[in-house]
Amino acid sequence: ALTGSVVEGVTIEKVRFMLFQNETLLNNYTTSNGTLNVDDSGLFNLAVSPGVYSFAAIINETPELTEKLNVVTKSTDIDDIGFDWQNSALTSDNMPLANLGEIKIQPGTMSGQGVAQLRPVYNSEGGRYKGDFTAASATATIDMPRVMSQVSVFLRQDDAVREEIKISNVQVTNIPRNSYLVDQQDTDNTNLNLFTGSEMTISASEGDKVYNSKQYHSFPTAIIAEKSFYDENGTDDGTKATNPDNAAYLFINATYGGIPTTYKILLREGDANFRLLRNTN
Repeated sequence: ALTGSVVEGVTIEKVRFMLFQNETLLNNYTTSNGTLNVDDSGLFNLAVSPGVYSFAAIINETPELTEKLNVVTKSTDIDDIGFDWQNSALTSDNMPLANLGEIKIQPGTMSGQGVAQLRPVYNSEGGRYKGDFTAASATATIDMPRVMSQVSVFLRQDDAVREEIKISNVQVTNIPRNSYLVDQQDTDNTNLNLFTGSEMTISASEGDKVYNSKQYHSFPTAIIAEKSFYDENGTDDGTKATNPDNAAYLFINATYGGIPTTYKILLREGDANFRLLRNTN
C-alpha cells in the first residue's frame, strides 16, 4: 500500500500496521510518523522471530481512529474500536480500509529470510474469511476491504404509471451509528438524509442514469456503516439477520398524483438476509 496511490478508486493517504504476540502489542507502525517504511512497490519488511502473531492493518484511518489506535496495548482492544462515520466527512475516495487476523512466520530457505502465512478475518469481498492459513510465501498480501458500505439510489417512474410522482425526501434509516474495525451487531441506530429540499419529479423517459436500457434519476450516494449480525465470536446470527425489524431501509416521502405518499424499501444482501456488508454497494 503505497501512500498517494489509488487502488480501486480509493486514494491511500496513510497506512498503519500493528503486530501482537500473545495479545500484547509488539509494534505499532504508521506512515504518519515514519515508523512504517513502504517501498515503491507498496511493500514493507517485517523483522520478527518465527512464531504466530496477530496483526491489524488499517488504511486511511480517521482522526478519531488515530487517537484510539495510538493507545492500543493489546489485540483485544481492536474489537472495541469504532468511529462516528457521520462526522468523518468520508467519501468513496477516502474511506478507511482494514483487515485483521493471524500471521505465521517460519524460517525460509535463505538465511535471514522467512516465509509467512496469513489467516485474515476478512476476504477480499468484505465477508468473513472461512479458510485456514494461506500458503507460505516470502511476500504476504493482505486483502484490504473497505470498512464501510455504500448505498446508491436511482429511481424512475414505471412505464404504466400516468400520475406524476414528486420526491421530497429520501432517507436511509435504521443504520448503525458507529462503524467498527471488526464489524459487529450494533443496536445504536441512526438515520441519514440522502435528499431533501425542492421536490424532484421523476419520469419514465428522463434521468441521468441508464440501467438495462432504461433511464433513472440518481440521488446522492451514502457512505454508511456496515450492518452485520456477527456476535463477539464472529458467529453469524441467522435469526436476527432475517428479521425485517433489524433491517436498514430507505424511507421515501413523495406525492403521487398530488397525494402525499410514503415508500419503505428494505435493504438486503440479495435475497438472503438484511446484512449490509462492508466493501459492498
